[in-house]
Order: sequence, then C-alpha cells, then structure tokens
Amino acid sequence: AIIKFICENEILKFLAKPIDGGRKWRGKPLLGNHKTWRGLLSGVIAGMLVTGLQALVSPTRFDLVNYSAVWAGLGFMLGAGALLGDALKSFFKRRLAVPEGTPWVPFDQIDYAIGAILFMSPYIQPGWPMSVLAVSLLAVGHIVVVRIGYFIGMRKEKW
Repeated sequence: AIIKFICENEILKFLAKPIDGGRKWRGKPLLGNHKTWRGLLSGVIAGMLVTGLQALVSPTRFDLVNYSAVWAGLGFMLGAGALLGDALKSFFKRRLAVPEGTPWVPFDQIDYAIGAILFMSPYIQPGWPMSVLAVSLLAVGHIVVVRIGYFIGMRKEKW
C-alpha cells in the first residue's frame, strides 16, 4: 500500500527509472520497465516502517529477534530482499519469454518471501522448517488477498 501510494502520487518521480537502465541481455530486457528505483526505495522504506511498528508493539519474550535493537537494519534487509527477490524472478521471467504482467504461478507468490528470508539472515536464521512454513503461508496468503481484491473489483486479474 505504501509503495502504491508513492508511485500513484508522483512522489519521488525522479527515481521512476528502471533499475536495469533499459539494458538488454540476449535481446531481452534484464528486468523490465516496472522494476524502478522508486519502487525499490519505497519497498525498503515500507520494510523499515513495518519493522519499526513491530518493535513498538511486539512483546519481546515471544519474538525471534529483539526488534528494538535491530528494527532499522532488519527492516532494510527485509524490504530490499523482498524486492530483489522479485527482481530476480523478473530476470528469469524475461529469459523464459513470459510476457510482463502475465501470471507465473507459483513464482509470483514466493519470490519476495524467499528474497526476504535470505536477506534477513544476518539477523535471524529461521532454519529450513520455519523458512518452508513462512514461504508456504505467504504464498497462500498472497493468493487469498489477490483473489479477494479481484472479487471486490480492486484487481483486474485473479492471479
């Protein structure tokens, strides 16, 4: 929601440039025009804000990490990891000639989760069982939220 607000309201317009700079590899775009510096910065800021909010409201005895000590760094890494995971998926999507905006199940549902888990490892090492559970729950949650958005008219596609 934060990223969408920033992009729809022309905030940081000067950063609305593709991360790949329009470069191509083997005749295909590296990432595509929808992966922008503005989106990356917005995602990192969103990750930091959400993690900061967790630090304010979270009971420390149940946390996997002491948010009050590391919220800024952890939030930065979660936001960057999620968006760079999405960018890596886009790279492979372009290599396989999947058109932009076309659903690519299950990768569209898990890319950001895998990136976030990998990038948060300096702060938290959840292990394989917790990582698989987190990716699975986030994938199912993503599908549910997108479907709800479709049925209430906020999205054009079911995926």
